[in-house]
Amino acid sequence: MKKLAVLFMLFASLVFAEGFSWKTFDVKTGPFLAAYSNGYNATGIGAGLQLVKPFSPYIGVGGFYEIAGASTFSTDCDQYIFTDFSGGILLNMNVPISNYFSLTSNFMAGVTYRYGTYEESAGMRAEKVVVRDQYGNEVEGYPIYNTQEEDFEMKHIQFRANLGFSVHSRSQRFGAEVYVLDFASDAVVRHSFSINGTVRIF
Repeated sequence: MKKLAVLFMLFASLVFAEGFSWKTFDVKTGPFLAAYSNGYNATGIGAGLQLVKPFSPYIGVGGFYEIAGASTFSTDCDQYIFTDFSGGILLNMNVPISNYFSLTSNFMAGVTYRYGTYEESAGMRAEKVVVRDQYGNEVEGYPIYNTQEEDFEMKHIQFRANLGFSVHSRSQRFGAEVYVLDFASDAVVRHSFSINGTVRIF
């Protein structure tokens, strides 16, 4: 038990030995492109904001907030147009490669709130039907569907993880992050491509 405690203290001293001020925070913000799977088949564009408290060059914790607008990208299926809000907490982890380059990832948990309109269309239905008139003659025709637009809203627990790279100044005061692998899972799965500009305060 004593050996385990010593190992833990050694690890903690390595992680937290960089002497960050208690006032040090990283502010990260930028745009992202998103693709929603399955039920929505939608694409969106949005912006995100993160506030991270770094404890060392390797680890930090904080919060995130995002807003996006999205709509279905095809016109032959049910149509969704919605706004997406997400927010929660995150664990930020970094692997410094050099003085100017790092691998970075985030593990997040929060809530997503989605609201918008849904319209049922005639997608995936037969284009023509054959009917008989009163004399038995066959006639081809097109069915008429009464589509209806409805409002919808939903709230879900969201889990999210991403992996990317960071390019920054030697002091890490300024930088940029690019995330290519970025998956959020709630009622559907969202894949994003995002770019953040970063600035370190204090």
